[in-house]
Amino acid sequence: MSCAITTHKIFQPPFQMYSCQQVLVGKNPELIAILTFLCEQSHKLTNMGIYYARQLYFKCHKTLGKFDAGISL
Repeated sequence: MSCAITTHKIFQPPFQMYSCQQVLVGKNPELIAILTFLCEQSHKLTNMGIYYARQLYFKCHKTLGKFDAGISL
């Protein structure tokens, strides 16, 4: 799946909304392996970020903001 950013003109929200468009991948096993690897790594990074934010909240009762990536436990 390939994600693209679209803005909806009907509601005109103050932010951009994301919509996905399905793209068919041929039977190229090398490409499928690369895409699978990238999706798995992306999922792992997301889970690691969520885990880190929860641990920080439970230990220090702090929440992470948009620009707080440099905070350490």
